[in-house]
Amino acid sequence: MRKKKKYLYDECSGGTRIVIYTDTFNYIVIQGSKDLPDETFFNKSNLKNYYTSIRSLIQGMFEKRVKTHLKRLTTVDLNKSIESAYKDVIDLSKAVEGVTIKRT
Repeated sequence: MRKKKKYLYDECSGGTRIVIYTDTFNYIVIQGSKDLPDETFFNKSNLKNYYTSIRSLIQGMFEKRVKTHLKRLTTVDLNKSIESAYKDVIDLSKAVEGVTIKRT
């Protein structure tokens, strides 16, 4: 069982784990296998993305989630993937609501 640390968002979807946390200047998104222990997940993951604003974070995550949910390029699948991505981004937005990064 994973211990919930000070991550803004830590969810598993399918076989992928998505963790969002902040440092002094950025929102950091890490994606990797949900089966990895925390130490290995953070050290070995090569899917790290850095965002400087909430807006860019939400836009980037929406695009990634649409691509993840899209199986075939048909209008029905496209609509389903956009709907699923929208729900994922709404959950993400609720998780990071009120968190700001101090700019100097």
